[in-house]
Amino acid sequence: LATEARASADEARAVELYDSAIALWRGPAFGSLDTPWINQVRAALGDELFTVELDRNDVLLRLGRPVVSPTGTARHPLDERLTGQLMLAAYRAGRQAEAIEHYQRVRVGLADQLGVDPGPALQRLYQQILAADPELDPTSRPRRAPREAPVPRQLPATVSRVAGRAEEW
Repeated sequence: LATEARASADEARAVELYDSAIALWRGPAFGSLDTPWINQVRAALGDELFTVELDRNDVLLRLGRPVVSPTGTARHPLDERLTGQLMLAAYRAGRQAEAIEHYQRVRVGLADQLGVDPGPALQRLYQQILAADPELDPTSRPRRAPREAPVPRQLPATVSRVAGRAEEW
């Protein structure tokens, strides 16, 4: 279902497919079984569920529906993608201070635990929120990036004759 949702051109349909995929989740895979292999598979399935939830949030935000569940922040407190979604949802709901607070919490956590700054995408979103960028409004028309001139991808043709060099050919 998640693969079908990712391939869907209809975003409303994609949300339905994501919702159906998430509804199939019944808790940790394999119950209370405990082996290294089962634990690895359980973790991979949990990561896949988290990715599906994030993909669903992206689609909802593109549709202008700021429905983001902050429950993932407890499990993934330093996830920049989730933080960006929470920031955007809060900003669109008129809670700019809350959006900035999400950023600051992750920025401090990344610096303290990993010694790094947030990535460029999250920093750019933070700057857009500070500047109240109209591009963050879901009803604004997306701007198209300027088209670049195509880069030639072929070698020049071979020279068949050179004028004035007949004896060298």
